[in-house]
Amino acid sequence: MPDETYTAWRERNPLRAFRRAHGLPLSAIAAALEVHTQTVAQWEWGGAVPTDAHMAALAALTKHPTLAARWMAWYREGPRDLVPA
Repeated sequence: MPDETYTAWRERNPLRAFRRAHGLPLSAIAAALEVHTQTVAQWEWGGAVPTDAHMAALAALTKHPTLAARWMAWYREGPRDLVPA
C-alpha cells in the first residue's frame, strides 16, 4: 500500500481528530491521562492500543462515550503493513 493510504488512515483516528479540532498538543492529552507524550502518539498512529482504563479516561476527557468503539473500529481497518514498528 502506498504511504498516502497510511496517512489517510491515520488522519481518521478519532483521538487525533478530537485533539486537532480542539487545538490540543499531544502533551495536553498525555498530562490529563498521566502517560508519556510518546504513548499518545503511538495511539494516534496505531502503534499501541490504549488499555481499557485509558479508553475510559479518554472517553471522559473528550466527552465522547463511544470513543473506545470508534477507536477500535479505526484500528481494525488500518493498513497493518504500514504501521511503523
